[in-house]
Amino acid sequence: MRLSGDRRLLDAITVCSVAAANLSNPIQKQVLAGFLCVAATTTIEDFVRNLYTEFASRNSPPFEAFVVAQFDKFNARLRLAQIKEDFTGKIGGNYYSKFNRLRSRATTSGLLLYGRDPFSAYSDLIQWRNDFVHERRLPPATLEDVLKSILLSEIVLDCLRRSLR
Repeated sequence: MRLSGDRRLLDAITVCSVAAANLSNPIQKQVLAGFLCVAATTTIEDFVRNLYTEFASRNSPPFEAFVVAQFDKFNARLRLAQIKEDFTGKIGGNYYSKFNRLRSRATTSGLLLYGRDPFSAYSDLIQWRNDFVHERRLPPATLEDVLKSILLSEIVLDCLRRSLR
């Protein structure tokens, strides 16, 4: 299960990239970047929901029912603090500790490989989406910045996936 393999996100990236190539107006390109942020965070939300549901189903049917009920209320609450504290922290200290260890390693490797902290890129993507949807502000990022943040967000989600094994 990989974020970049999600058909909806790939379609959104393709459409935005093709459309941006045909635009000369930077404002229109920023609008496309905002739409891509929305598509990416929607995909991330589904990804996180599926991770926790699969985790719960491996443990017990009552726990799975509880997780499904919790995620019915889940709506774009994707900030790292919520994932870390509200979800991973509540299912057990070992998972929380493992997530923090993986986060530390991923931060170091992300900085070395991409020159950017993946967790910071993830937070930016969520913030850009929220600003675009709720505040009606264009993201202060280019389409390329959004694409890079999506790539780096996959590292964050991989840490979450690995911590729930």
